[in-house]
Amino acid sequence: QARDEVGGGISARIGDYWHVGVSGKYDLTLDRPALIQGNIGYEDECFILEGLFMKRFAQDLVTNQYYPANTVVLFRIGFKTLGQYFLRAI
Repeated sequence: QARDEVGGGISARIGDYWHVGVSGKYDLTLDRPALIQGNIGYEDECFILEGLFMKRFAQDLVTNQYYPANTVVLFRIGFKTLGQYFLRAI
């Protein structure tokens, strides 16, 4: 099935260490959102802290209703001299 989507996003630095961003996709064929996500992070010379929220939408083929297909909450901690650790909360 062909899918026509439009997407966009914006991100910004806040001060020297913080950044935030949001983005999304909209399905033009089904006239509904396909994806929304946002992130916030902190990064300095020693470590990185970042959080990501993402929600995808799907369609029930029987009822033609759309519903949240999956939701992801991800936290990342990175130590620039040691490595990174990821934790998926949902």
